[in-house]
Order: sequence, then structure tokens, then C-alpha cells
Amino acid sequence: MNYNIKIGINGFGRIGKCCFYQLINDEHFFIKAINLGSRLKIQDLEQYLNNDTIHGKKDFIVKIIENNYVIINNQKIKVFQTKNEKE
Repeated sequence: MNYNIKIGINGFGRIGKCCFYQLINDEHFFIKAINLGSRLKIQDLEQYLNNDTIHGKKDFIVKIIENNYVIINNQKIKVFQTKNEKE
């Protein structure tokens, strides 16, 4: 089976990050958007993903590109930082 499921993660706390870890290396899923909320800044995303006290050290390279997009493991992901879904 060949799935091409596009995923958006709304909230990037403990649960959102665990979902990210499971999906980022699965070829059937493509993470298209992440809403970080107001707590986490896009500049801190690489350190946040790579240093996890529960799940251990990871090695994600986060490249920030134009208009709040990042590239992680060759996936271009739109990054939002909002609490209000209407923004």
C-alpha cells in the first residue's frame, strides 16, 4: 500500500512532539503544518526537537526558510505560532 496522508499538528507540546517523532520518518505521511502556539519560537525548534528528556537525543536538522517554513528530513513544513485559529 502506498499512502500519501498529509498531516497538520496543532500544538507542539509533549503530545504533538511525540506524534511528530512517529510521523517524520514514515514514508506514508507528510507533515505539512505545525502550530507551535505562543510558547515556542521557530528559532528554538531545532533544540526543542533534538533534546528530549524522555525520548532521548535526536538528530534533526531544522533549516528555516522564507515565510515561516522549515525543512526537516527533506519535508517542507509550514510553521504557525498562533492560539487563534482565525488568524
